[in-house]
Amino acid sequence: MPLTAAIIRSAREAVNSSLDVRVAVDGEVTYRDTHRMRLLPVDQWRDNDSDGMWLPSFVQPRDPAVVKAVEEAQRYVRVLRDDPNAGFEGYQAAPRAIEGQMREIDLQVQAIWATLLHDWRLGYINPPPTYSGQLDSQRLRRPTTILESRSGTCIDLALLLAACLELVDIYPVIFLLKGHALPGYWRHDSYQADYSVVKLDDPRQFIAADESTSTSSGAQRVPWRVAGGGGGNGYKEVMRHIRLRHLVPIETVRLTENCGFAEAIEAGIEALSVAADFDSMLDIVIARTNNVTPLPISGEGP
Repeated sequence: MPLTAAIIRSAREAVNSSLDVRVAVDGEVTYRDTHRMRLLPVDQWRDNDSDGMWLPSFVQPRDPAVVKAVEEAQRYVRVLRDDPNAGFEGYQAAPRAIEGQMREIDLQVQAIWATLLHDWRLGYINPPPTYSGQLDSQRLRRPTTILESRSGTCIDLALLLAACLELVDIYPVIFLLKGHALPGYWRHDSYQADYSVVKLDDPRQFIAADESTSTSSGAQRVPWRVAGGGGGNGYKEVMRHIRLRHLVPIETVRLTENCGFAEAIEAGIEALSVAADFDSMLDIVIARTNNVTPLPISGEGP
C-alpha cells in the first residue's frame, strides 16, 4: 500500500481493519484468508526493535517551519561569526578538520539554537494520545505543528533541530535513550565518513548482524542504526567520538528551559553518560543513502 494512499492520508487515529489475502495459481485460488490489522496514522512512530529504525523518516528538512527557522537564524549567524556576509554553508566553512575551521560549524548550529530559543520560545508538552495498549508507539509533531503550538516533546524537539541541521548540510544524528531522545551533529563531514565505514577487521568496531538473532553487543540490523545497550561496543564507539569532539550531542529539552547552547551540550553529554540508558544512535545521512527518505507528511498535525 503506497504511503500516498488516500486511506493512509486520511487516518487521524489508529484504525482496526482487516486484510484479505488471496493467492491464485493459473486462475485457481489456492489460498484465501482474512487477517486482522491495525492501521496507524502516518505521523505515528512505533518505538520497538523492528520499527524504531525508521525514525529518520520523521526528520523533515523541507517542512515550511524548518525553512522559516533557518531564515530567521541568518541574523544570529552573522553576529556569531562576526561577518555581515555569513550564512549557512555547512561544511564548506571547514575545508579541513581543524579546530579553528570547525568552530564555524559550531556557530552555525548555535545560530539555529538561538532562533529556536529566543524567537520560537518553546515549551514542553506531553505526546498526543495513541490509544495503544502496548505503549510502543508515539505521535510525532511536524515542525510546523511545533511552531504553531510553541511546544513539543523531547523527540519532537530532537527531530526539529535535526531537520534544521540537515537543511543547511550539517550531518545530524538522533540518540535514543530509555524514555528519552536528543539530537547531535558531526563537527566535520570527514568524521561522519570515517564513522560510516565499518571496520570488519577490528573486533572492537560494530558487528554487522541481525540484532534479533545475534548476542553480540553492538550488532547492527541496518547500517544507520548502532545499538549498544548496557554499554556494548556500539555505545563505546559513540562515546569515543563524543570524547574526541567529533560528535556533539545537544539536549534539546533545554530549549524549553531557557538555557544557552553550551549548557545544552553539557546536558547532552551528561544524558549519554549512563551506559545502561543508551538504546541506539541513528545517523540521518547513512539512512538517506539507504533510501530512508522523509515521509510525505502534510496537512494538519495532532
